Amino acid sequence: MYMAAPAYIYYRLYIITGDDHYRDYAEFIHNNTRQANDVDGSFGYAYPGLSHEGGGFGEQTFQGHYHWLPWVSYVEVDPMSRLKDTFGAYDIAGCEKLSSEEKKKRNRIYDNYA
Repeated sequence: MYMAAPAYIYYRLYIITGDDHYRDYAEFIHNNTRQANDVDGSFGYAYPGLSHEGGGFGEQTFQGHYHWLPWVSYVEVDPMSRLKDTFGAYDIAGCEKLSSEEKKKRNRIYDNYA
């Protein structure tokens, strides 16, 4: 779940370098680290969007432990909100709808950040 955090950075790196590997990896970790997140409320968690800790490394399957850990939700939501703020979409597929020139322009979001 912690690997959800760098999806935004890998996508920005793709735009800077033009190396498709970074885009593919960003999309892979963006989509595959949120399998336990109750985005639409269909999992029945107390609130939509929550994610709880769970899983086993050896089995590579999600096994809920029914404990909500705020950091898990944060690392899943932060890259999505940054993608939205920068490129206008919550996912890589949506960002890819922009032209290459527009992505490069928007990728300079932090140029004047002080």
